[in-house]
Amino acid sequence: MTVTPYITRPSAESLRDFANRRRKHADWLQLEINKLRKQARGLRQSGKAFQAMNLEQIANKHERNRISALNAALSAEEKADRLEGVGEFDLKEAAQ
Repeated sequence: MTVTPYITRPSAESLRDFANRRRKHADWLQLEINKLRKQARGLRQSGKAFQAMNLEQIANKHERNRISALNAALSAEEKADRLEGVGEFDLKEAAQ
């Protein structure tokens, strides 16, 4: 394995691909969260509150991961925009 002596900068396209993958992952997590919460509701109604609580904890963990994934996607999009120079004109215009 060769080691690159310098850190390469990602391209705007690769950053956008990363952002899209993070968004897809966040969408999948949302589906899992909905499924887990539905199962927890059913367990709670059948008197299995402890098992329902465990499922809720997992759903909450997924919710935190989902938020992190969306934040990573947003950050990657912003970096891609800066690399492409999008928004520089808007910033200059706002400064005047």
